[in-house]
Amino acid sequence: MKKLTLLLLFQWVFFAFSQNKTDWKNVTFKDAAFFGALNTKENVVQKDKTGDLTRILTPFEKNSPDEYFRYLLNCYNKEGIVEESQYIFSKIGIPKDFDLFRIKCNSAEVLCYDYFANKEFKFEKNIGVKMTVKVHNEEVGLNNPMANYAQSCGNGGISICEDWYLVEYYVESGEIISISFWETTCSGCIGGGGGGGGGGGGGNTTPPDPAACSNDQGNPVSILEGISYSGGPDIRNSDHPWTFFQGNGWRIKSFEKGTQKLTAIGEWRYTALDHISTNLTGTSLDYELTHTLNSAVGTPDGGGEYARMTLHYTINYICKRTGDSFDLQPYSSAGWRTDGSQAWIFGPALE
Repeated sequence: MKKLTLLLLFQWVFFAFSQNKTDWKNVTFKDAAFFGALNTKENVVQKDKTGDLTRILTPFEKNSPDEYFRYLLNCYNKEGIVEESQYIFSKIGIPKDFDLFRIKCNSAEVLCYDYFANKEFKFEKNIGVKMTVKVHNEEVGLNNPMANYAQSCGNGGISICEDWYLVEYYVESGEIISISFWETTCSGCIGGGGGGGGGGGGGNTTPPDPAACSNDQGNPVSILEGISYSGGPDIRNSDHPWTFFQGNGWRIKSFEKGTQKLTAIGEWRYTALDHISTNLTGTSLDYELTHTLNSAVGTPDGGGEYARMTLHYTINYICKRTGDSFDLQPYSSAGWRTDGSQAWIFGPALE
């Protein structure tokens, strides 16, 4: 099996983070795998049969011919709000005529398109599949910092190789059916004071074009990173990190905290969902970026079985080439169940 070496991608990730105030050592496996420019010129836009729902599939630009395909699928509701944003890996390109509504969007995990394509989308509804990462044969979470598992390689730099696996499991019980190897990705020596770090930025040192800045200012998304819990036994807190806006090489995350109470029949229900903070990571090649949160409204719903956070915010853009400045005022929304295990259901499904 051919090994896909993503040297350029992961070197570029750490170089880009190190060029601004972001602590690049906190870059997670998921951040690194889906960091880079979105090729919005290749957007695939589809409506469902009713014409009410929209899905937009956007590929990430490839940094080398051997790199796998990466996509962001935004799933919009009837009001035009992004309900879910699905990251997708694949060794094969997704055909432009593929029915995007065969994919059941879930922001909590990463989908592997070629796994389902090889099965011709014939699968049992009670079987799910997710991608996991192993380093030195130890499974690590997609949202864990890569630097925690890296090795020193001189001059303060680090290097890391990670093995990606596809895990089949029963949706109801979580019991694992099978684990199969997908690919290995490697970084080379990055982040140090020697030649390795400079090499990582080789693809991004081209002098800027003298023309005005591009019209690609990013898009609202809803990319969840799972739920963690603390407290108990009758009242517990839940932490909810998610990405609510993403541009080419940068993203803005939000952090929420839920309060849940155990009912008399042993079911957890939300009583509150509070906003904690936001954080812009990465850098734009075209713009200096700042953002301001205008409002954050957390609302329990469905008798407390669900909770939703809606953010209204302002993003200020200053073109690095001309000094021109302008604002955008979008909004984003995300929702969570009280039972974290329910949020792991994802993958193609006939809806």
